[in-house]
Amino acid sequence: LRTGREGLRGRGGSVQSISVRIKNTGDTHWLSTVTPDGGFVHVGGHLLDYSGALIQHDFLPRHTLPCDLAPGAEVVVTLDVPLPDALGSYWLRLDLVDDKVIWFSQAGSPSIDVPLVVVALGEGSDTHGLGAALSMVMTLIALVAAIITLRLRGREEVA
Repeated sequence: LRTGREGLRGRGGSVQSISVRIKNTGDTHWLSTVTPDGGFVHVGGHLLDYSGALIQHDFLPRHTLPCDLAPGAEVVVTLDVPLPDALGSYWLRLDLVDDKVIWFSQAGSPSIDVPLVVVALGEGSDTHGLGAALSMVMTLIALVAAIITLRLRGREEVA
């Protein structure tokens, strides 16, 4: 697995695209056709916090290969990556999975970690009650402004 980008950055809940070059360095033919019995290869990924602790196993919706891959063959797959809703820095650990069999990294193949940075909340996001808290702060500011205005008016009437 290789990617030409250093990472993904965007609004929480948005979907970003990244291209990944996949090369079959083994001696087994990788199947791309989905079957009920498994045995086909997908690109998947797990979400980790910035320290490397697992947040969500199988976070990335699995992407099928566009074709079967013979040993030595390679292909580029464009992945649609949903960014987490919460602000912060994360890692997306990209891995291949032989569906219903094993993740490639469990068999010793390398995975790659792609940095994800959520720089703003997406529309409709309310991460950890942040929207409600912000609304309360804005209401409090408006209330304080109204009190100050009333007091200043009262002083003008007395003078």
